[in-house]
Amino acid sequence: MNKTKKIKSLVNKTIVRSLPSVYHNGVTIDIAFSNDGNQMVFSCTLHKEASSSYTEILKNSVYFDKDLIRTSVEYKESEDAIVVTYHEDLMQLNYARFTYLLDEFSWVASKQKETLLRLIGGEELEFVYFARN
Repeated sequence: MNKTKKIKSLVNKTIVRSLPSVYHNGVTIDIAFSNDGNQMVFSCTLHKEASSSYTEILKNSVYFDKDLIRTSVEYKESEDAIVVTYHEDLMQLNYARFTYLLDEFSWVASKQKETLLRLIGGEELEFVYFARN
């Protein structure tokens, strides 16, 4: 069995089936596999019933340090929600990397959520930059 299949099997048995959602550092993270089964997908709802226009503001106004994971923010019409996601190749995944990703993803998602709430509250933002200490 190659490395990808072993990791996928392990993750599928121990994490995804028993923990479809993980509450980590104050953020609820949904964990799933991509359609092709080669990536693990981390996602988090930032806000329900928010205007899709906030998605573009977040994309164009919020910047993260280059050393942090690269997430994507999108408006999901089917859920009427703004969602942040991150995809990780299973070839790179091990326990240490998974733990690191939970920490990074929860931190990035919480900063995006804080910024979104500021926008919804009427604050105008032109440039917001985040870096971990």
